[in-house]
Amino acid sequence: MRMKTLFLRLLVGAICATGQFLAIQPAWAIDNHVGPTGWIHLYLGVNLAFSKYTEPSIDISHKTTYFPGFIAKLAIDNPEILPFFAMAQYKNQSGTYNYYGYIQDLRGKRMTYSDSALPVSKQDFEFISGPIFGMVKLFSGIQYEHYTDRAYTTNDYFYKRERQSWYWIAGAGIRYKLEDYRIIDLTGKAKPLIWSRHDSHLSSLGGVWSNAPTIKQKQPHGFRFDLSAKYQYEMLWIEPYFSHTRIGATEFESFTFGSGFKAKIQEPANRTNEIGINIGIRF
Repeated sequence: MRMKTLFLRLLVGAICATGQFLAIQPAWAIDNHVGPTGWIHLYLGVNLAFSKYTEPSIDISHKTTYFPGFIAKLAIDNPEILPFFAMAQYKNQSGTYNYYGYIQDLRGKRMTYSDSALPVSKQDFEFISGPIFGMVKLFSGIQYEHYTDRAYTTNDYFYKRERQSWYWIAGAGIRYKLEDYRIIDLTGKAKPLIWSRHDSHLSSLGGVWSNAPTIKQKQPHGFRFDLSAKYQYEMLWIEPYFSHTRIGATEFESFTFGSGFKAKIQEPANRTNEIGINIGIRF
């Protein structure tokens, strides 16, 4: 009986001691979370995005899905030791779009037409830098974008279209540190268009168009703004974003092709809304 009582007392004592140990452990336990260290970081990730492109004056629209995309960022950024930051970013997106609009014959007659799963791709490079004031970043920079409509590779009604654009960037961001290993970055960017050119490769239509020239037209007016929110947890980062772009119409350009056919072409004013998410790992 005494042995049983002694055993129970030891068991109760062990349970109480264990409870006390568990209660005080968090106060001195080692924090295994991995926060950012150093001042240069590499971010690698994938991209998923959806966009809607419209040409309001002629009632044409595209609905695009970009996936899979690739994104890489190289950043000099540690506000604990540096009063400034700089970042270079490259993004490559490929996907397909659904077309809603019309087709037009040589006499100018239009017929309602739609198609789906037409290939498209887009690449852009962006560089920004600026000072850090506590939680606030101010920056400026430049962006280059190359857009290619590849619908001509799967549909004979379409020709190859390319657009190259340069934007100036001015923006601001706010960084909120939840813990050393959990950080939220909110960023806004205004991007006035510096220069843009639209190339129409009409010869890709074939037939009577096979010897048509490539029409290169400058788009002098445009503007873009971006909003993003990046959440970083240890090595993982997730960044949803929204982008809105407006580009003005080109002038009409006349040309001759085939057996003396004369025509004129214009790239209409267009608008694009894109919403997407980047997910990746920080090194």
